[in-house]
Amino acid sequence: MARLLIGVDSSNIGCIKITKNNADSPYSTEDTAYGKFSFNSKWETNVRFVGVDQLNYGGGSFAEFLPAGTDKSSFQRARTAYSTGVVSLYWKSSFWAGVEYDLPVFDMKTVNDAGVYTYGRISTGAYGYQGRTTVFKHLWNEEGGYVNSFFPGAGNYINVAIPLSLISFATSGVHKKAVVWNLPGDETAIKDPPLAPVPGQMQVQITKDFCRVSKPGYDVRVATASQLAFDSSRRPVKVVASGDIGLPTGTTSFDFSSFLAGINVSGELIADVIQYKGSTIYFPCTPPTDDDIYGAYYQIVGTSIVFTNPGSACRARFLIISQDNTAASVGSNKVFRQLSIGGQDVFQFLRPGAANPPNLADVIIDSRWPVLQIVKTGVFGIPDGANQQTVVNFDSTGLFPFIKYFTIHGAGEPNDSQTGSSDATGLGKRIRLPYASAGYYDRPSQPRVRFTPGDSTYCTLTTNEARFFTNKTLPLRYELEQTQVNPGYTVKTIGVSCPAYAIRYYILGIPA
Repeated sequence: MARLLIGVDSSNIGCIKITKNNADSPYSTEDTAYGKFSFNSKWETNVRFVGVDQLNYGGGSFAEFLPAGTDKSSFQRARTAYSTGVVSLYWKSSFWAGVEYDLPVFDMKTVNDAGVYTYGRISTGAYGYQGRTTVFKHLWNEEGGYVNSFFPGAGNYINVAIPLSLISFATSGVHKKAVVWNLPGDETAIKDPPLAPVPGQMQVQITKDFCRVSKPGYDVRVATASQLAFDSSRRPVKVVASGDIGLPTGTTSFDFSSFLAGINVSGELIADVIQYKGSTIYFPCTPPTDDDIYGAYYQIVGTSIVFTNPGSACRARFLIISQDNTAASVGSNKVFRQLSIGGQDVFQFLRPGAANPPNLADVIIDSRWPVLQIVKTGVFGIPDGANQQTVVNFDSTGLFPFIKYFTIHGAGEPNDSQTGSSDATGLGKRIRLPYASAGYYDRPSQPRVRFTPGDSTYCTLTTNEARFFTNKTLPLRYELEQTQVNPGYTVKTIGVSCPAYAIRYYILGIPA
């Protein structure tokens, strides 16, 4: 049974803490015993979403600027397309209310017309003379990334520079859902870390009008968003369910309805999924080969996540995250309540005036759902050379670890395959989701030549180590180019433009 502390702990600091097990006192358990806490307001930052939004593919040639009445300069979201079958999608930072960083952490989820997420599979692309170069890649490489400035090019409907924007691309029947987190994705430090406690300072405020707690050293009554551990409008990311399961060929379903008992499930639930092969956890995926194209599609159906695997067996490590931006319900629930649900003692912090039962969006904290915490974060420079390894050590004792990381790129002219758009003529600094890739080229009557693209990265994850593999300075790919002299072709080297120079990583965890 979980235990709760509201008040002063053994360090004489005002806080709210939740330990997972009855044997662990929230008053005296060391804050560094990460695996024992479902929530601790003394953590450096509260991991939270600032928004989720989906922009869909549209056929033909068009330019759509949102909200209605805006134009190519004043839009917050936009979709533009010629008759090329690719729709360019843009989200300005001004769309994401509450984001505090120029280049924030984000996810870009690929979803089809039926609401099935498809980005987990490996895809292939053919290049050059007779399509003799094949690259196997994780679908995330279709994303342009989060940039501090972007000029789409004179051939685009938007022919003015776009500041601070998230860029993606959609194709027929395939749409994009952006998820933005209030964490920095580049070298920027996390805002407002905990400070030394101030005697007499108020840090917890639970009334009929307020439900909020500040980080140590900040007065809850005047604290800014980044100085709060939580409040009713800035709810931390709560993990409703998690798992690491095998995915044989066919359909596999994971039912998490028991974790949502007593809740009116409104809005939507977000799944964060890593798919990999074998016993070693890889992110974003196990490096692909031409011998084994793998990966399952998934969909949240009610209170189950359903995987459909058309290929070879693999595994999925996933988090089901409570995310709901619907309006507050109306009722008379107190901001803090204790109750029994399914024979389990539960306590909840709710938005003021929530209904009974509360909506998913009303719940700030539920003792059944651990809050996602940062075990370790940092930035390292990417070394030159093939298959370079950078090791990050951490302690995830008692935790179910998860990982996110981003490649950081300087300004310059991107490869078309790195943006999805032939109209792009310039990017400022940007961060991108990582992807793993591999390739080969076939010369007529010659052995196959395999290569690793220079912008391919991935990492392996254990309970105490994240090992990053990078390939900076290698070519993006090789292509055959037709010539008029024997043997009728040459092998052309395509270099990586705007190569990544660093990686920002987050080791995340919830109690196991």
